[in-house]
Amino acid sequence: MLSACSFEEEKAPVSVLDRSDLFTQVMLEGYNERDYLKFSRHFDSSLKGDLPEPAFFAFRDTMIKLLGRFVAKEVDHVEQDGSYRVVYYRMRFEHETGSLFKVVLQPYWDDHLISGFEFAGGQPASSDPPDDVSGSP
Repeated sequence: MLSACSFEEEKAPVSVLDRSDLFTQVMLEGYNERDYLKFSRHFDSSLKGDLPEPAFFAFRDTMIKLLGRFVAKEVDHVEQDGSYRVVYYRMRFEHETGSLFKVVLQPYWDDHLISGFEFAGGQPASSDPPDDVSGSP
């Protein structure tokens, strides 16, 4: 006698980098939208305590004047610091490009939460079109 067995399909684990990309994207959308709840959605409780809503608005308003709105990000590299994962992104903002953005993720059960972040400056963004180096006339 043959019997059919049903196996529950296992979901592939979400990598720390995938999680970091999602969390960082949501955070930067919150930055652009001046939306504290969105910006801090994936923060651990310690970071939320260190950056309450009034401090976010002061931080964000200063950063908008300096950098402008967030435009794009690209992973630069990933490091492990004890149990923390640190993901570095190259950022592009309206007024600056090449900023290094550090996101620190702490493990929390099967999840990770952002427990810190830091900006390091880049170069002013150019509004000039790039030089044509293709050799075409």
